[in-house]
Amino acid sequence: MRRFNLEWILIALIGALFLIAGAGWWLRGANADQPSQTTSPIANATTIFQPVLSQLGRAQVPLRLPTYIPSRGQRQSSESLPVYASVDSVESGSYAVVLGYSKDCNGSNACRLGAVIGEVQPTKSAQDDYTESDYLYPDGRSEEPVAQVTLANGITGTFLPWRCATNCTDAQVVWDENGYRYSVGIKLGDRDSLVKMANSAIENGSANGRGAQ
Repeated sequence: MRRFNLEWILIALIGALFLIAGAGWWLRGANADQPSQTTSPIANATTIFQPVLSQLGRAQVPLRLPTYIPSRGQRQSSESLPVYASVDSVESGSYAVVLGYSKDCNGSNACRLGAVIGEVQPTKSAQDDYTESDYLYPDGRSEEPVAQVTLANGITGTFLPWRCATNCTDAQVVWDENGYRYSVGIKLGDRDSLVKMANSAIENGSANGRGAQ
């Protein structure tokens, strides 16, 4: 009887060791799949706007151009694709730049990575605009909520998550600075990456002396 009990004890111990080893392997795999808080930047993040600077100079809006641009948005893959900046519009009181996977993307859904916008500050808040257009996007949305975010230089901004109907919108961080409104957006982007993108735009503007005009 004692021998029988010892055999069962040994079997139970071996089984427990296998369970512990399996749990450790599963946890390592789960942690490996978890993304970092911010995605890696595109390779040409610090030079992407150089070809369009002369056009943007026509806008009487101080530029806020990011030096960090997330490499992942709607294209959730490890594939490294070139990204280009193209001017969507330039007026005296605004500019809009499209970030896309082709030189002539023009904001098309298939090739769009995101956008960078500056304009004279509107009277309506960014969150009001977002809420009023909410009915246009009934199908799906990010799990991240609308939220106030603290940005560089003590600026308070608003994170606006992406939403989907036929197509999906950019997730954005929007902020008001010295009478102007700025936004950076990445299609299907996340809050942490958008905050980092906005901070790089604010710091880049300050470093180049592009304050309020």
